[in-house]
Amino acid sequence: MKKSIIILVIAIVAIVGGIWLYQNQKSAQNQKPLVKNHQGSWFGDAPFYLAKEKGFFDKYGVKVEIKKVEEAQVRRQLLSSGGADISAETIDMAVLDSGAGVNGKIFMALDTSLGADGIVATKEINNIQDLKSKKVGATKGDPPYFLLKYLMKKQGMSSSDIVFQDMPNADTAGTAFISGQLDAAGTWEPWLSKAGERVGGHVLVSSKDAPGIIVDIAFVRPEVLTDRKKDVVGVAKAWFDAIDYWKNNIDEANAIMAKEFDLKPDEFAELVKTIRWDDKNSNLSYFGSSDNKGETFGITQTIIDIAREDQMISKDLKADEIIDLSVIEKIR
Repeated sequence: MKKSIIILVIAIVAIVGGIWLYQNQKSAQNQKPLVKNHQGSWFGDAPFYLAKEKGFFDKYGVKVEIKKVEEAQVRRQLLSSGGADISAETIDMAVLDSGAGVNGKIFMALDTSLGADGIVATKEINNIQDLKSKKVGATKGDPPYFLLKYLMKKQGMSSSDIVFQDMPNADTAGTAFISGQLDAAGTWEPWLSKAGERVGGHVLVSSKDAPGIIVDIAFVRPEVLTDRKKDVVGVAKAWFDAIDYWKNNIDEANAIMAKEFDLKPDEFAELVKTIRWDDKNSNLSYFGSSDNKGETFGITQTIIDIAREDQMISKDLKADEIIDLSVIEKIR
């Protein structure tokens, strides 16, 4: 899942020494945003643009400025410095952020990869066990890498079972596989579709076969969650309204979102087939409740364990420490 990171900054209505507090729809409309837009390439968070275009943020009295940031280090710096309030990123990125000392809480799921990421392999590799002793390339820390390690872990395999090659990015992993340098590779589209360009090349497994592993979530600074809970809830409700609007007005909604990425509506529609936007009901199921926690807790803990095993983080994190249910409880 190619990531450009969307940073959402919640501007709040009354100005007191540079702090913005939102009280109602009218004042939100008159409020200047804190951060300017910066275009990126990841389409999974596009409903934020739809929410803005259709006035759903205004509906809940919150004004949001969208900033897309490609580089993880820049995103982390923005969150750490207070230059951004909410970041849209994958669960694994949130884990790595937390391990790097960025304080944040996962409070909502945005979209789930359903085929946008996967593992391509040669014809003699037909299951995860067949990867043993094979040369496998992926980018350590990227979503396809965590998908690979998650599936290996499920099969009782460890890093020592494969000949791992850390690649600069998922695109180079894809090209290296096509050119015959690797037996298998963790990558994303368009390289999954291009696997057949190598004789015998095929998609061994994709995120469609393991839904819930690669998920974009909303990651909020704890002080924002504490001090501006109403506004964070407003962001969540506006997202859900945007998804509902898309479901009922697909052509119009796709056209609105496509233009933000310099895509034609039909091109955008094809990309959307590889993900699932997470609405209110899927969020309620995915997060669960304090009495009956959803699968996001187990998946997040598995990703934490993988990150620690592979020495990507040293901090002994627990899923409960970086997941917050208070927003979900407000919209239940």
